[in-house]
Amino acid sequence: MLGTLLHQIIESLIKNYNADYSACPTAELSKFVDEGFSQLYQLYPRQKAAIDLIKQKLLMTITRSLAVLRQLERSQNFKPLAAEQPFQTAVQLKNIRMNLRGVIDRIDTDAEYYRIIDYKSSDHKPSENDFNKGLQLQLLTYLWLMQEQIAKKPYGAYYFSFSDKYTKVTAAKYRRTNHTLEVYDQTDWYETFMKEHQFAGWSFIDTEDKKIFSLEDISARLLALYQQLADRLLAGDINPQPQNEACKYCTYLGICRYYQQDEPAETSENSDEE
Repeated sequence: MLGTLLHQIIESLIKNYNADYSACPTAELSKFVDEGFSQLYQLYPRQKAAIDLIKQKLLMTITRSLAVLRQLERSQNFKPLAAEQPFQTAVQLKNIRMNLRGVIDRIDTDAEYYRIIDYKSSDHKPSENDFNKGLQLQLLTYLWLMQEQIAKKPYGAYYFSFSDKYTKVTAAKYRRTNHTLEVYDQTDWYETFMKEHQFAGWSFIDTEDKKIFSLEDISARLLALYQQLADRLLAGDINPQPQNEACKYCTYLGICRYYQQDEPAETSENSDEE
């Protein structure tokens, strides 16, 4: 629920303020949040106090995250091209055409490149190992399919987390060798905070990331993974193999015959896949 509201509010900000969305005045941001929660008050009139607390927390989370985004984007020329962009396309495999559809949280462009941003309400990190297992295809599929529609080169595909994780810092360090006390000042804390709240994802040009990916290589791997999926489906292999804790959020939990079986579920490096 909160994830849906978060996407709705950010979409409204981008549509109304475009590149200046992260500098939206607090009063205007509160209006967007109020609009998002209006139906909840109607559906649960007896839960007003609880909804008030949830709304206040979400407003604080969005305010903090917008400040981070404003800082991250200050030195870049990217501007939002689309928010909550639906797409549907057919991918030709060896023996079948597979229809893919979804909604891209955000597409940014500058004069030469485009990038994909995917919002997450929890901390989320890219994993090449999970990608190769077919467990983390969403973000790179978006980047891959959008290349035909956007006449620009791919810059990268990234997660941005709205989670309220804490930044751990040391208040001070005492060095016995020279008997000095090094105090951790606010500048040091802010640098640590920003390092922990960067865009996390896959880069396709030379940036500070440790590894640069090739779209040709990623495209080939995606086609191979979707071919494996198609082969399994055509062979009638539809046995459920959920990731660890995935059943917790499943809409069909009440009628699922797999839930709480004795067999251990497959695990993933990102067990909170959304």
